[in-house]
Amino acid sequence: MVEVKAAHDDAFLTATSAQVSRYRLVLVTNTRDFVLVGEDTNGQPAKLKTFRLADNSEAFDAIRIDCLNGDKYKTGKVAPDGTPDPSIFSTPGDPVGVQVGTAVTTLVRKANHAPAENVGFRHLWGQAKREVLEETAETAPSALYERIKPVLRLGLPFAPTAVSAE
Repeated sequence: MVEVKAAHDDAFLTATSAQVSRYRLVLVTNTRDFVLVGEDTNGQPAKLKTFRLADNSEAFDAIRIDCLNGDKYKTGKVAPDGTPDPSIFSTPGDPVGVQVGTAVTTLVRKANHAPAENVGFRHLWGQAKREVLEETAETAPSALYERIKPVLRLGLPFAPTAVSAE
């Protein structure tokens, strides 16, 4: 089980929640902190490993998200154009792959640091995601990613989000 929270959330606090303690093994993350929660020798929830990439999301010069979709629950593994949208982990021997969608986040920190002002986001759909990732590896990010500015009062969504006053 993986519990992913917004970048401003405290992953260490989430790791002690009742929701997390219901499972035997959980990776809790906010994209900058990672807390692996399991059980101690008495069967009680325990932090097994922790890792911190940065104190806050402003520590990165660039944040880019490649949304690989393929989610059985959200999209039914169907792309917006109606074509199949399998998991990036699908293989001929395991055509289902994983059932939930997947995203790859690239966090960049340069020696001459300046906090990222927005998040780069792109959707990859269909059966050629792996090939698209390989073909665009050397492409300038500005040509690939939609720029979004996550809003705190909306929970810092890292995907394009439409909202209205209603």
